[in-house]
Amino acid sequence: MVNSDSGPDSVILRYLEKGHTFMSADSYHAKVESSLRKTKNVYDYNDFVTVVERPGAKLINMEFNDFVLWKSGVSTAKFTKKPTLSDVHEVMFHKGSTKMFWKLNMDDNLYEEGEFLKKKTAQMHITTSVL
Repeated sequence: MVNSDSGPDSVILRYLEKGHTFMSADSYHAKVESSLRKTKNVYDYNDFVTVVERPGAKLINMEFNDFVLWKSGVSTAKFTKKPTLSDVHEVMFHKGSTKMFWKLNMDDNLYEEGEFLKKKTAQMHITTSVL
Protein backbone atom coordinates (compact mmCIF):
# COMPACT_ATOMS: atom_id res chain seq x y z
CA MET A 1 0.00 0.00 0.00
CA VAL A 2 2.79 2.41 0.82
CA ASN A 3 4.05 2.27 -2.78
CA SER A 4 0.65 2.79 -4.39
CA ASP A 5 -0.03 6.21 -5.92
CA SER A 6 -2.53 7.18 -3.24
CA GLY A 7 -0.67 5.43 -0.42
CA PRO A 8 0.92 7.15 2.59
CA ASP A 9 4.57 8.26 2.63
CA SER A 10 5.37 5.66 5.28
CA VAL A 11 3.74 2.97 7.38
CA ILE A 12 4.92 2.02 10.87
CA LEU A 13 3.71 -1.11 12.63
CA ARG A 14 4.39 -1.46 16.35
CA TYR A 15 4.01 -4.85 17.99
CA LEU A 16 2.89 -5.15 21.59
CA GLU A 17 4.92 -7.15 24.06
CA LYS A 18 3.39 -10.44 25.16
CA GLY A 19 1.83 -10.26 28.61
CA HIS A 20 2.01 -6.46 28.83
CA THR A 21 -1.30 -5.58 27.28
CA PHE A 22 -4.92 -5.40 28.27
CA MET A 23 -7.69 -5.35 25.73
CA SER A 24 -11.41 -5.00 26.29
CA ALA A 25 -11.86 -8.25 24.33
CA ASP A 26 -9.86 -10.22 26.93
CA SER A 27 -12.91 -10.77 29.16
CA TYR A 28 -14.96 -11.97 26.17
CA HIS A 29 -12.22 -14.40 25.15
CA ALA A 30 -12.19 -15.78 28.70
CA LYS A 31 -15.97 -16.33 28.44
CA VAL A 32 -15.55 -18.20 25.15
CA GLU A 33 -12.85 -20.41 26.68
CA SER A 34 -15.18 -21.16 29.60
CA SER A 35 -18.02 -21.92 27.19
CA LEU A 36 -15.76 -24.29 25.24
CA ARG A 37 -14.82 -26.13 28.45
CA LYS A 38 -18.50 -26.49 29.43
CA THR A 39 -19.46 -27.83 26.00
CA LYS A 40 -18.64 -31.51 25.98
CA ASN A 41 -18.13 -31.85 22.23
CA VAL A 42 -17.63 -29.40 19.38
CA TYR A 43 -18.05 -31.50 16.26
CA ASP A 44 -18.54 -28.97 13.49
CA TYR A 45 -18.64 -25.27 12.63
CA ASN A 46 -22.26 -24.88 13.79
CA ASP A 47 -21.29 -26.24 17.23
CA PHE A 48 -18.44 -23.72 17.33
CA VAL A 49 -20.81 -20.86 16.38
CA THR A 50 -23.10 -21.83 19.25
CA VAL A 51 -20.19 -21.82 21.72
CA VAL A 52 -18.89 -18.43 20.51
CA GLU A 53 -22.33 -16.77 20.50
CA ARG A 54 -23.29 -18.09 23.95
CA PRO A 55 -21.34 -15.36 25.83
CA GLY A 56 -23.32 -12.69 23.99
CA ALA A 57 -21.54 -12.01 20.71
CA LYS A 58 -23.09 -12.04 17.26
CA LEU A 59 -20.97 -14.07 14.89
CA ILE A 60 -20.56 -12.75 11.35
CA ASN A 61 -20.24 -15.58 8.87
CA MET A 62 -17.76 -14.83 6.12
CA GLU A 63 -18.26 -16.13 2.61
CA PHE A 64 -15.67 -17.44 0.18
CA ASN A 65 -15.72 -14.10 -1.69
CA ASP A 66 -14.74 -12.24 1.50
CA PHE A 67 -11.18 -13.58 1.17
CA VAL A 68 -8.42 -12.68 -1.26
CA LEU A 69 -5.46 -14.89 -2.12
CA TRP A 70 -2.66 -12.33 -2.23
CA LYS A 71 0.50 -13.31 -4.06
CA SER A 72 3.48 -12.81 -1.78
CA GLY A 73 6.29 -10.64 -3.06
CA VAL A 74 8.45 -11.20 0.05
CA SER A 75 11.98 -12.38 -0.62
CA THR A 76 12.87 -15.75 0.87
CA ALA A 77 16.49 -15.66 -0.30
CA LYS A 78 18.97 -16.68 2.38
CA PHE A 79 21.21 -13.66 1.76
CA THR A 80 18.52 -11.07 2.49
CA LYS A 81 18.74 -9.63 5.97
CA LYS A 82 15.38 -9.83 7.74
CA PRO A 83 14.45 -10.45 11.37
CA THR A 84 11.99 -13.02 12.61
CA LEU A 85 8.59 -11.59 13.56
CA SER A 86 8.94 -12.80 17.16
CA ASP A 87 12.02 -10.55 17.60
CA VAL A 88 10.57 -7.38 16.05
CA HIS A 89 9.01 -4.53 18.02
CA GLU A 90 8.62 -2.01 15.20
CA VAL A 91 8.59 -2.25 11.39
CA MET A 92 8.55 0.63 8.89
CA PHE A 93 8.05 0.85 5.12
CA HIS A 94 8.80 4.01 3.04
CA LYS A 95 7.24 5.11 -0.24
CA GLY A 96 9.66 4.49 -3.11
CA SER A 97 11.64 1.85 -1.23
CA THR A 98 11.57 -1.93 -1.53
CA LYS A 99 13.27 -2.31 1.86
CA MET A 100 11.90 -3.09 5.29
CA PHE A 101 13.20 -1.13 8.30
CA TRP A 102 12.89 -2.57 11.81
CA LYS A 103 13.75 -2.17 15.46
CA LEU A 104 14.32 -5.15 17.74
CA ASN A 105 13.83 -2.93 20.79
CA MET A 106 11.41 -0.01 21.24
CA ASP A 107 14.21 2.03 22.84
CA ASP A 108 16.45 1.78 19.75
CA ASN A 109 16.95 5.09 17.96
CA LEU A 110 18.10 3.62 14.64
CA TYR A 111 16.37 1.15 12.35
CA GLU A 112 18.08 -1.87 10.85
CA GLU A 113 17.22 -2.48 7.20
CA GLY A 114 17.09 -5.23 4.62
CA GLU A 115 15.56 -6.02 1.25
CA PHE A 116 11.96 -7.05 1.67
CA LEU A 117 10.74 -7.82 -1.84
CA LYS A 118 11.75 -10.51 -4.32
CA LYS A 119 13.95 -9.11 -7.11
CA LYS A 120 11.20 -9.63 -9.71
CA THR A 121 8.58 -7.89 -7.52
CA ALA A 122 11.01 -5.05 -6.70
CA GLN A 123 11.81 -4.63 -10.42
CA MET A 124 8.08 -4.41 -11.23
CA HIS A 125 7.72 -1.73 -8.54
CA ILE A 126 10.67 0.28 -9.89
CA THR A 127 9.34 0.03 -13.48
CA THR A 128 5.81 1.15 -12.55
CA SER A 129 6.98 4.03 -10.32
CA VAL A 130 9.12 5.45 -13.12
CA LEU A 131 6.15 5.42 -15.56
